[in-house]
Amino acid sequence: MVLKLSRKKIILFNMYIPFNKNFLKTITLFIAFSFISSGFTSFINIKAEDLQSTEFEIKDAGISNSQGTLDSSSLSLIGSLGSIVNDVRLTSGTYEINSGSGVNLLNVPKVQCFETNTIGNNTNCLSLPNSNGMQGECGGFGCYSKAKLEIDAQENPFDTLYLVKILDVTDNITYYLKSDHTLGLTYTISNFLSKCAIEGKDSSNPDCDQESDSGWNINLQSTNIFYLDSQKSYSASVKALNGDYTETTFGNSINTDTTAQALALDLDIGPSNEPNIESSQPYNINIMQGTGYQAVQTSTDLLWFNFNTNNPNGFDFYVKDKYNGLYSQTKNVTIPSVNSNLATDNDAGYGIKIFGDNITQTTLGPLLKSIGYNTSGENEVGSLTTANKLLFSTNTSETGKGEIYNGRGAIVFKVKTQVTTPISGDYTDELYFTIIGNY
Repeated sequence: MVLKLSRKKIILFNMYIPFNKNFLKTITLFIAFSFISSGFTSFINIKAEDLQSTEFEIKDAGISNSQGTLDSSSLSLIGSLGSIVNDVRLTSGTYEINSGSGVNLLNVPKVQCFETNTIGNNTNCLSLPNSNGMQGECGGFGCYSKAKLEIDAQENPFDTLYLVKILDVTDNITYYLKSDHTLGLTYTISNFLSKCAIEGKDSSNPDCDQESDSGWNINLQSTNIFYLDSQKSYSASVKALNGDYTETTFGNSINTDTTAQALALDLDIGPSNEPNIESSQPYNINIMQGTGYQAVQTSTDLLWFNFNTNNPNGFDFYVKDKYNGLYSQTKNVTIPSVNSNLATDNDAGYGIKIFGDNITQTTLGPLLKSIGYNTSGENEVGSLTTANKLLFSTNTSETGKGEIYNGRGAIVFKVKTQVTTPISGDYTDELYFTIIGNY
């Protein structure tokens, strides 16, 4: 903006003002008023021509940007606005400009973890009850219909609310987490939930950081997103809200894949002091060593079983044999399989028993032992028949889960012969195992 001065007239904002000796005061009034009412945020430099004449002299044609006020009889110009959160006011006799109230802006939250099938050494989740990744929460193979999401609050206050967005990447459908931890296609303010309500725990919230707190929920710490479809890819992201005008954008996204519902069995042959041994077919176990009449003989090796399933209803594991005992083809004789304590039974017999207390699982379950084979005496066995008999199982109850991660058990074989038992080197039995998921 250029201000031209002459002896006869002053040109200001394309307005003509008759010259008088008080023109400097008039200039100040017009410039100050134009600056405030126009909302300029930078300072105005006044440039003039012919700064000297026989009747006046302008010492300095500029206005500096230093702080302070420029006063006249009718208004005051604030030289520097400063920070808007300090509520600086611009006031005249007819108007007032306020800066508005200050707002604390939230940090954009991050997804700490969004997982379905991780194991203990590769999980990013911080509050899993079983500490073995998501396979420790959902069973072997991982989750087929659930997931765990944790939020990195990025130092936002603990009463901040969060909206969780779940994208079905496979079918390109966007969902939002609801308060019952299922998914909906739209959202309202009710979908914004606290970290405690989403995760069942919040270490920064004194009302939800320990087991005695009302907001504490151990089940949500295990899995907190329900009714996903199996064998699909999903992506999760989060935004934050803590009062009016504080809603953030969605932060980073993390992907995970749901698994299929599955059940797995693995067999191994090995001694009792090496429960983690791995072996492959054929699975042969020797029982009878020499004659040993009237002495109970025990197999040197055990038959080990490994179980994994993410089926919440668990499974049943059955055993049956081919001959109802040990059969010699050359002698055409069978040593019968019996339910008996072989040490006290006077007759010949053969059977199996679940080995000691070596029934374990990494998480979930537990692996349940059948009463018929979980015998107490060292030489007490259960019989094998050509009909299926229950050996191990899992199920959901007040004290257990159908899912299991790395369940492991073993059986041992025992036999006793009599002096009347024909000697032969081909006594044989064949065992068949069947595992059935409960659906």
